[in-house]
Amino acid sequence: MSNFSAVAPSLGYYYQIKYSLYLMVVKNHDEKGVVIEGIDDIVLLNNDQTDLYQSKFQINGEGSLTDRSPDFWKTIRVWCEGIVDNSINPLKTKFAIVTTGKCAENSIIGKFIKDRNTLNQTINDLNLIATEVSNQTNIKGYTAWNNQSKLIKTTILSNLEIIDQSLDFSVIDDELKRNMRLHILPEHIDAFYDRLSGWWFNCCINQLTDSNQTPILFTELRKYMNELSLSFKLDTLPIDFIKPLEISDEDKLSSEQYTFVKQLELIAVNTKTLRNAISDYRRAFAQRAAWVREDLLQPSEEDRYEATIFEDWKALFDLMDEDEDDSVNSIAGKVFYEDYYVKRIPPIYIRDKVRNPFLFRGSSHILANTKKIGWHPKYKDYV
Repeated sequence: MSNFSAVAPSLGYYYQIKYSLYLMVVKNHDEKGVVIEGIDDIVLLNNDQTDLYQSKFQINGEGSLTDRSPDFWKTIRVWCEGIVDNSINPLKTKFAIVTTGKCAENSIIGKFIKDRNTLNQTINDLNLIATEVSNQTNIKGYTAWNNQSKLIKTTILSNLEIIDQSLDFSVIDDELKRNMRLHILPEHIDAFYDRLSGWWFNCCINQLTDSNQTPILFTELRKYMNELSLSFKLDTLPIDFIKPLEISDEDKLSSEQYTFVKQLELIAVNTKTLRNAISDYRRAFAQRAAWVREDLLQPSEEDRYEATIFEDWKALFDLMDEDEDDSVNSIAGKVFYEDYYVKRIPPIYIRDKVRNPFLFRGSSHILANTKKIGWHPKYKDYV
């Protein structure tokens, strides 16, 4: 197996991650969890056995498992070495090769898969191939096989499953989305699946870089899917930008062209407050755009939301008096902004259960960016 931290992610890794989600959602029966790149490409941890999957992604489905296929003998080596070092218990393990290619029908394994009664002949045929010394590509696999007893060889083959011409990316997506119907309305399936895939990918990447290889538990997957489905109810929306963005000096500099930033500079907010405002603006802008793009939010809802924000702002802004001393106006604007947009957030929600503060602040900055609202008593004269 490859060391993920030492190589750039390839299509093979993406296939492992995608297929592992397929196994957990579509094929799940009693799995406790999954490990990517553990003792095998995909390891399903069950109550009474471990399922090992060697995944072989072939571009356009090309490539096949033959008697001397390097993919096959590499897999044999991995399994045999795991048995030798006791990381694999062959009596409680299902061995599976998942390939988008095809297992040749006239190959030794191809014939065995069609007729399991040929077990002894299959072992003899594989033993014969494993005596070849000219094939240096497979020599480690041959050696690992030769070092096993007939009992171990029998156990491996008896528990062997070949899943050839396996699902490609698009079919896996379709199968997973079909299963999403149990969790979400049809019109929200794509948005639901995109977020589930993103969450799963992050979980797998975190696991691949975790030296302890902590399994991703099925209970965690089920909990996330349940929570995600709740975010698609009529009174709520899925939140994709949970954490504030890290705003660098370069980000701050590039944002100075925005009107809302000029407004905040006009009232002399400190640097941290300005960075937070830029983060809120970007998060709110991206989040609302995603909702509209996915038909989760109607333009009329956005209009009502902004109208309510404006109404609340106007009621407060009209209480301020303009002063001839501009420094007094600047201080008043800063107090106004900090009191009503930082220290407290008015109960104005785009939907009843969408109460994330960044959305109100960021949406206010969106309005300020077009000078519909402001904080300095004379903001329209200066920006």
